[in-house]
Amino acid sequence: MGAWLALAAIPTMAATPRCDLPEELGMREIDELLSRRAVDLVRRAADPMDRLTGLVAPSAPFDLGGGDVGRPLGKGTRGARELVRLMHADSYRYLGWGYMNTPRDGCARYEINVEFTDSSTQTLSLMTFQFEAGVIVEAKGWQRSFQSGPLQISR
Repeated sequence: MGAWLALAAIPTMAATPRCDLPEELGMREIDELLSRRAVDLVRRAADPMDRLTGLVAPSAPFDLGGGDVGRPLGKGTRGARELVRLMHADSYRYLGWGYMNTPRDGCARYEINVEFTDSSTQTLSLMTFQFEAGVIVEAKGWQRSFQSGPLQISR
């Protein structure tokens, strides 16, 4: 009976991500670190041999809408790989932290926004990543077309 209880507890313990971040960090450092992790996920998910260990919770849902249609992409590493396949991103952008750098628990839940660009089709994927214990537990976004170019300013 004792062995059964120990085996029954294994999935619960495995579902709780282990946090590798310090308990107390400034919000500026947390924002920068998690933004880089989101970019790292996209970079690494393009490699089918990379297991994405420590970056994505197995139950993390991924979604990338476009036009007027939402597109669930799957969960965990499968969802992350499908996100990368659809985005065709060749660059990224995230904004820096512009507020007071107050100390926070690095392992708490945070929302991070990163834009990924496919310059060949002029498509922008605006992504919101939810992190808990430093691991992505959800990623949702929307694709939009964009126009850019130089400004002709006379001086």
